Amino acid sequence: MPKKTGNAAVRVGKIIMGILTFLPAFYLILFATFFYGIAIWLLPGLSSKCEIPKFVIYLIPVHFMVVITGIVLVFYYIFHAARSAKIDRDIKPLWIAGILLVNVIIMPIYWYLYIWNSGPADKKIKRGGNKNG
Repeated sequence: MPKKTGNAAVRVGKIIMGILTFLPAFYLILFATFFYGIAIWLLPGLSSKCEIPKFVIYLIPVHFMVVITGIVLVFYYIFHAARSAKIDRDIKPLWIAGILLVNVIIMPIYWYLYIWNSGPADKKIKRGGNKNG
């Protein structure tokens, strides 16, 4: 029995979307840890001729790409939440506000609930967590 390639492609797309969604949160932790480490490393020898390590210059394009990816993801998730038939009309504004205000935390949750676990359109999630179906 042949496999359905369309289903596999959708799954791969969801996995790639998940990786991109978790990237800003992972990068935020890595970035904060790294730069706090540099600050602690440079603090004892702090003088007027304090130099930033040369490899930091290579992190600027990476930082730029993660920030741009995060901005694009925010627009994508707002559009997805506004257009999704799976989300109850009453909680759509809450998802959109959450995506705008605390996107690094909310986008992975939204991805898991509405993209990774997407099922039939009649499985709306209602307030209180009850499934209608």
